[in-house]
Amino acid sequence: DNHAEEHTVAEFVEFCVNGRNDKSGEWTSKGVGKYLEGGKDAGGQIVDQRFCPRIVEGELRYNCVVDALVGIIHKKPKEGGISAVGGTGSIYTYYGPDEEKFKNLTTNFLEKDLALIMPALGLAAEP
Repeated sequence: DNHAEEHTVAEFVEFCVNGRNDKSGEWTSKGVGKYLEGGKDAGGQIVDQRFCPRIVEGELRYNCVVDALVGIIHKKPKEGGISAVGGTGSIYTYYGPDEEKFKNLTTNFLEKDLALIMPALGLAAEP
């Protein structure tokens, strides 16, 4: 929900496991916590992702069909925002697969990195 909060580790864990209560402290997030409720079968999960201060520059999404690049989306947070997720006012700019401004990145991704992704995920036999 495109904002930052500061909490102790204990408050964070309490919020993630049990939601809003006295032990989890006060949260301004729209979320209710309880991210692990119901376990794996219910889709409970937490993603440990480092904060990227350069997110203000935006992120690129490379859309591929198998190993063919079909388009690039530049997702940039709204002015003053810290998230490029849809619904937060972020700005999406669409480019074709041959966009010159991303040529170096695209070439490295398609010719060096792409072949390593599926094996790294244990999915080498998948299309």
